[in-house]
Amino acid sequence: DISLPKSDYYKKARHRYEAHKLFLVFQQPTEHMNPEIIFRGERCGFTDALLKIYEVQRRRPQELHSIPPFLLNVGPNVTMDHIETLEEAMNTLFMTELHIAVVPSNAELDERFYTRHYIPIATQANYYPDDRRLQDKYIIPIEFTDTGGYMVDSVQVPTEGLQEHIAELTTIHPNYAFIFTVEAELQFETYFYAYRSVVNPIIAKRESYSQEVFGKTVEELYYEEQKQVVEKYPLTLLETRKGDFPFLDSYLKTNPLSSMAPNYPPR
Repeated sequence: DISLPKSDYYKKARHRYEAHKLFLVFQQPTEHMNPEIIFRGERCGFTDALLKIYEVQRRRPQELHSIPPFLLNVGPNVTMDHIETLEEAMNTLFMTELHIAVVPSNAELDERFYTRHYIPIATQANYYPDDRRLQDKYIIPIEFTDTGGYMVDSVQVPTEGLQEHIAELTTIHPNYAFIFTVEAELQFETYFYAYRSVVNPIIAKRESYSQEVFGKTVEELYYEEQKQVVEKYPLTLLETRKGDFPFLDSYLKTNPLSSMAPNYPPR
């Protein structure tokens, strides 16, 4: 069993076909082993898992191909090299985005009941720092230190003070955007703590603004009202890779499935 991370911020797949689950796990973690993927109850390597995903995607109606249906349940000791490899493969082969399965922080039921909740993985920054999504933004870079700490906007921040520091920065620089710099050996748990520390203060500000302006929670707002809140406190989270990613590089060089990628229309 995998204990899912908790998050104040999450999205929820509306339909059953949006909630295929993948598990990224080590059977017996060792320094030189690669993780396995469990999909529909079967353990398999990356290539076999992608073949199974290909079959699922191939049977889907064409109009549903752009819907992100795969939620990743991340086991212990998984690094960002493994996650980036799976994300890259899903996106380039199948035009399908991969999301991280989570449990709401305020969950009242056993986490087994929360099978459709997820957070998006921060997307790759294209040609950073010239990515058009960063135009006119105050860029807040987040890096991960060798000791498990964090560098935020060139300031070293202790783990316990990270969320408070983010809240202050987004108040000082309201037109913000975050860039996570990830390395291959970065543990997912460390990455997710930073992700959650960025998102939680912004979600809290959205709720406070919603109550102040509309007298309702964000969830209770009409679409145009929600749009106003989101534009007031955006969530712009991008990633850039630093250094070598051996597992990813090996996959990209040896991948036997590239010729099988369906010819979906561009998103």
